Amino acid sequence: MSDKQEEEKKVPLSGFEVDSTELAKKRQGYYDNWRALTKEETERIKAEEEAEKKRAAEKLGLENDVPRSEAERKDREKRAALREAKKLWDNKKVAEEEMKFNLKDLDKVKKVLTRDDIAHRPVLVISNCNNCHLTLSAGLGNLIKIFVDNCENTHVVLDCSIITQHVEVSHCDNMEITVAQPLQTIQIDLCDGVKVRYNQNVMQEGHRLYHAAVKRLEVHHFDSCSVEHDYTDLEAGDEKVPLEERQFVTHLKSDKLVTERVRRASGIMPMTDEELSKVAGTAEIESAHIRQAKEKKTAGNEAFKDAEYMQAGVFYTQAMSLAPTDNEMLCVCLANRAACNLKLGRLEEALDDAQASLAIDAKYVKGWFRKGIALHALKQYGPAIEALSKADSLEPKNKQIQEALGFAKVMLQKQMKEEAEKFLDKA
Repeated sequence: MSDKQEEEKKVPLSGFEVDSTELAKKRQGYYDNWRALTKEETERIKAEEEAEKKRAAEKLGLENDVPRSEAERKDREKRAALREAKKLWDNKKVAEEEMKFNLKDLDKVKKVLTRDDIAHRPVLVISNCNNCHLTLSAGLGNLIKIFVDNCENTHVVLDCSIITQHVEVSHCDNMEITVAQPLQTIQIDLCDGVKVRYNQNVMQEGHRLYHAAVKRLEVHHFDSCSVEHDYTDLEAGDEKVPLEERQFVTHLKSDKLVTERVRRASGIMPMTDEELSKVAGTAEIESAHIRQAKEKKTAGNEAFKDAEYMQAGVFYTQAMSLAPTDNEMLCVCLANRAACNLKLGRLEEALDDAQASLAIDAKYVKGWFRKGIALHALKQYGPAIEALSKADSLEPKNKQIQEALGFAKVMLQKQMKEEAEKFLDKA
């Protein structure tokens, strides 16, 4: 530093030479203390005023914070519970919307979609697309569900993995769907001119295509058999259900495609008259599905213990397909499959499964834990700490979570230090 710069750094004060930086610090400390004192005094005066208002209101009988009767107390509790329920419902809807990716308003587009195209979100909504050819390949990862709505002259190829084994199509015209991977259920409603083609060895007995109010529907099982019909020509018996609301199913029966009327009962999957006649009641049907799903989940747990992670993941997927409306089953199996994917090094798939689990139950500890571990493995230490902290708050005595959280914090500090060193080296 030159002599001139050294002189400029100091200023005279009462006959002494004082470092200007030190003086600035003292002044700043003085101002900070004054501001803190002013804030404290302002808050004290405000608190006194509020207390005085409250005492005056109590004397006048205007105090509303205390219920004046048992009936008023119960009414307040009821309203508070309703507000809390609404808050939880709103949060759930927000979480569900955050899981969706809306692919819409495309015209004359031919594309093979990847995970990046849908921002890694597990629920895909295709809407308002015209004259397009969209291939949903294995590169999309594990999707939870697919919706296709209001599309025209569009061809969709389903060659991806779908956790719930369910695709919904509605309000489409001149639509073509190619099923290139085994798919349990397709639901088509209120469409005109739909052709569904199952590739070789894809459609199996038990796979179903449900449809209601569909004109000019064609279903082809590879080159072996096909059916064509219009819902207005299908006989459904003498019943009071409006024609547009009557539901049918097209499926394989003795290696032939057949279309039959189906009915719903107690919220279970729709069944044909023949299937309904074979069971004592809807409760028995539902319990059979749940029992089979639990058996698959147990088989998955056993396979995981034996380090057969690939097979365990298959069992968990099967359990979810057997009980697609059982949220608890879906949540647990998704988190368990995330653990399988972690063991197999499929980090992105593990993260998808963990997030899908949390979309069902945002308070599921294992979902947060496996999300945190997946993010840690992907070297995203900041988000990993957030996920593991959430798991720790839900289960504060879990040493495994605490150890993982501590390790993630150490790795984040190390990563930040390395980045800082790289920055200094470049500078």
